[in-house]
Amino acid sequence: MGSNDDEMPLGSMTGDKDIYNIVWGKHDKPMQIQNFMTKSDDAQFIKDMFDPTPYDILNLLFSENILSHIVFHTNLYAQQNFLKIGKTYKQTNIHEIKTFLGINLLMDIRSLPSYRDY
Repeated sequence: MGSNDDEMPLGSMTGDKDIYNIVWGKHDKPMQIQNFMTKSDDAQFIKDMFDPTPYDILNLLFSENILSHIVFHTNLYAQQNFLKIGKTYKQTNIHEIKTFLGINLLMDIRSLPSYRDY
């Protein structure tokens, strides 16, 4: 890995690392969650689509730009961690990330007794 800024995680380039120093513990304070007061749209643009498939909806939620960003940082994380311990890895791609996200969305929408059922 070279010294190219594109290969460095953005988090390591910030100078104010101490600002978000969160310490997790056994005695975390309960959070007060406020009610959602904003009127939400009824997703008319989805209703206006002609016979949308779940894949069409997934593509609305995750643009190619966002998926490329996820792929890049997933591969960067793998490279940094696997090469450090001398192991090889297979880079992921947009198709695999879409499959992963789709399965996770499906698992949230329809709960089955076992992970093997998906």
